Amino acid sequence: MPARPRLRTIPPPRPTILAATDLGSVEVAKHGNLYLLTDPRGDIRVDGRGLGLYELDTRVLSASMLRLNGAPLTLLRGPYLRDGVDTIQLTNPELRRNPDDKRAAGSSLARRDVSVTRTRQLDGGLREQVTIVNYSATGQALELELALGVDMADIFEVRGYPRVGRGKLLPITVRDGHIEFGYEGLDGVLRTTTIAADDTRLVEPVDDPDTWPGANVLVCWRARLATTG
Repeated sequence: MPARPRLRTIPPPRPTILAATDLGSVEVAKHGNLYLLTDPRGDIRVDGRGLGLYELDTRVLSASMLRLNGAPLTLLRGPYLRDGVDTIQLTNPELRRNPDDKRAAGSSLARRDVSVTRTRQLDGGLREQVTIVNYSATGQALELELALGVDMADIFEVRGYPRVGRGKLLPITVRDGHIEFGYEGLDGVLRTTTIAADDTRLVEPVDDPDTWPGANVLVCWRARLATTG
């Protein structure tokens, strides 16, 4: 009989809610009661734009930041909407951070040698697929990181109206690639955001809030990609 996946918990998040004062450079997608606001690269970051995934008047995802080998990605094209699917075409910045690697240019990953495509769709939830293709001359060891956070802020908080009281964010649970954020409202209703991450190698608490502002959980995938160039 296979062992049951171990349940882990991560301490409850401490929400960082900034008032939305600037709606510049915001990409908006909508389906039914779901609204998705991201930056042009597809990230949800804590800033003055009120980015996030909203269900009606509640922000059910407040941070979602993608990094490749520790670096933000560079936008090439998008978001491009077709048949209800948003496509964002990205590439890697210069990934050679070690001075010795920079001198060994033949074995290092140069700028724009990797194609990263984010495809996302709203349909009762948010589904996203990330496709990575290596066009460099050699195989490459890559680490993809996705930082996630949930504050369950209501739209009035996001607009800058402080609440006298708010509900309680619950410990985050992790099991078998599923991450669940819970919130017990002042009305006694339990609201949850569940994230399923396929082929996950690592799910850990965020230990560097300066690098991952507003995020509570870091999901990591590692792979070595053969060249297709």
